Amino acid sequence: DVNLLLQSGDYGSALAAAAAYGGQTETVRFLVQEGKADVNLLLQSGHYGSALAAAVREGMTETFRFLVREGKADVNLLLQSGNYGSALAAAAASYRRQTETVRFLVQEGKADVNLLLKSGDYGSALVAAACKGEIESLDCLLMAGADVNQQLRVGKYGSALATAAYWGRKECVKALIEAGADLDLRLENGPFSTALQASQADVVQKDRDEAWWDTRDEKTLKRDKAEAAELLRRGGNERDVVS
Repeated sequence: DVNLLLQSGDYGSALAAAAAYGGQTETVRFLVQEGKADVNLLLQSGHYGSALAAAVREGMTETFRFLVREGKADVNLLLQSGNYGSALAAAAASYRRQTETVRFLVQEGKADVNLLLKSGDYGSALVAAACKGEIESLDCLLMAGADVNQQLRVGKYGSALATAAYWGRKECVKALIEAGADLDLRLENGPFSTALQASQADVVQKDRDEAWWDTRDEKTLKRDKAEAAELLRRGGNERDVVS
């Protein structure tokens, strides 16, 4: 059964496993066209939640373009499992510099940049980009109309600004403020009441362990968080922020 939902492992289905691996576009094509694999199958296990999310997260350009263009994958499918919640959030959260993927999903796939997610670590694609410090992806989402003050239903942080502040993403903090982020927004979800509180909180060890892609040492992270906090206090004005 090509659409068998796997109950364990990293992928959740045969199609997602093929989509996550390089050089497997023909395998994906075979599973979809000959095997009648459901490209919008909601997965119950694994890291991704869908085959499309797997392909975009791992940077498999030929595969995700096939899934969208020929497979008619639903770019705005709300995922029920995995770390991301949507394909767009998976692309924005990638450490592989996926700005072109984000742009493709928005422009050609008609991804909703303000889709409120129901699962995953982020709550929105904008938060995913802010978390990873992907300023180009974040700018792309902002240009496409992402709501900087969107209140989130799920995720660890509550808002894009709080996320950037928590992780000391100074460039992202500045970009979000310039885009109209409310510095005093009272957050409805997550452990923080405001973005400033997020900037002042220590990054917990569990988050550090999960953020294996973040190579900053403790001293650098604390400095970056302090600079982000100062930006918040000064409303985005960098003039008096000491590097």
